[in-house]
Amino acid sequence: MWFFRRLLYFTLSVWSVQGWSFLLLNPVGHQEALMGNAGIAHPASPGNPLFNAAGLAYFTDDLPNISVSGTLISSSDASSNAFDKSNNSLTSQSVLSVASFPIGYGIRIAPFYSYPQNSEFYGYSDNTTSGTRERQFENVSLKQALGGLSYSGFFIPDVLAWGFSVGVTWNETDIHTSQLQEGAGSSRLTSTYDQKQRSQIELMPGLLWKATDELYLGMAVHLTPLEVFSTGTTFQQGQNSGSPTGEQDTRRYSPNLDKLIGVSLGQSFITNRFTFSTDLSYFEHEPLFNQSAWQAALGLKMPVINPVHLLSGFNYFRTRDYAQYILDGGLVVKRNTYEFLFGVTYKRIDSTNEAGFNLDSDALGFLFSSTISYSPF
Repeated sequence: MWFFRRLLYFTLSVWSVQGWSFLLLNPVGHQEALMGNAGIAHPASPGNPLFNAAGLAYFTDDLPNISVSGTLISSSDASSNAFDKSNNSLTSQSVLSVASFPIGYGIRIAPFYSYPQNSEFYGYSDNTTSGTRERQFENVSLKQALGGLSYSGFFIPDVLAWGFSVGVTWNETDIHTSQLQEGAGSSRLTSTYDQKQRSQIELMPGLLWKATDELYLGMAVHLTPLEVFSTGTTFQQGQNSGSPTGEQDTRRYSPNLDKLIGVSLGQSFITNRFTFSTDLSYFEHEPLFNQSAWQAALGLKMPVINPVHLLSGFNYFRTRDYAQYILDGGLVVKRNTYEFLFGVTYKRIDSTNEAGFNLDSDALGFLFSSTISYSPF
């Protein structure tokens, strides 16, 4: 069933994050992860390298800041008119590991790493057409990681900051398919394995302006100017009933990686009582969908009881054929130089491909993260 396979690949691909420039379709960052991924205008956040590196300049001390425990554990389920059964999968993703520290001359750097995608999906179909019964089992695995380095400083001290992140993305897609066709006294078993591995250089320059004591305005540009590598392998094996031997075929190819150009704008209104953040992103040519895409994010932080604050957020992503919603919320506890947060996140996907097949997916996850600032002396 070619349409079945095409639908699975289409939908599971969009569950991935192609570096920070692929619109951050999963919760990532530190507080941003529970604030709808609204982070373009956040000052002094461990999540700055993934959203807008210019925010690093606003750390008010010279202490190193380390965040290494950002983790999302989620369970997902899907339904579609293209298959009969699907699995409920449990996965764990690393949403952020970062260490930022000053290097002098008013510049702060931050090596970072994120492994936001580690998913596996199973689907099964059983159909009979014109006397031929066709059963198909499909397993799709997605893995993606991003690592790099961020730099930040001030054009105007404590007013206008610059920053940029440069990183390398790696993603792997594995599709295993087994198909059994039975009819008219004969049968055929076909097994197919397809693997794609791709890597790109990603750049994200940004600015963060402290317009007033309470209002921050940010902008980031997303670029994928260079390809590191792109390889693909397809192996197929088939055998008919009554035949002592089968056939095998191996094909190697280079998956196409289109360039990405996009821009994100954000604002954060920060007072002693609450923080309210909004982001808006637009991509003229989004390579995975080959369509224009946009995303809106809202985030809120407010006190509950000292030293506990409530975090909540909403994220909406849209193309012509695909819509995604993220709702999340949790608590953050800050004690001196140590901060810990935990919460829950819910993601809903509604998609319809060009063949008219739909796939709806729901994912519920638990997220926790911590960060600490310290002096080694």
